[in-house]
Amino acid sequence: MFHGTEPPVIGFVGPSGAGKTTLLERLLARWARSGWRVGVIKHAHHALRPDDPNTDTARLARAGAAAVRAAPWEEPWHAAVRRLVEQDPCLDWIVAEGYHAAPVVQILVVRDARDAAAERERARGWVVGVVAGGRGSQAGGVRAWTPADVAELAAFVA
Repeated sequence: MFHGTEPPVIGFVGPSGAGKTTLLERLLARWARSGWRVGVIKHAHHALRPDDPNTDTARLARAGAAAVRAAPWEEPWHAAVRRLVEQDPCLDWIVAEGYHAAPVVQILVVRDARDAAAERERARGWVVGVVAGGRGSQAGGVRAWTPADVAELAAFVA
């Protein structure tokens, strides 16, 4: 467990439909089996549906997140982190999905490696890796994984 005021935050960012939530489901299941307590903030760019069991936040909770929070698009990332920590103060780290502007370590998730450069320009944090399917290997000098490399990515983040 993290013993500071807030646990570390790592961002997973990329365009809609790139597979961020699906990737996080697989990572969360692995982290939960290893005993990690990981919280997730889902930055929502649409109306929130808190009672819908098919939302991304419901999927992430079922996958093994210790705490999940849907943050409306206008909520700053640091406020969302604070609210998640209030919800569960015993998290090892927090994943922020979709907060491109958060000044945190970020992993880009794109469908095709050739899209990584454009997505990297949108990210405002410190990009440390790229998860990309498709063709090409243009990670731009950072670590690169495919969506099948869940074990390696999970270990890298942990």
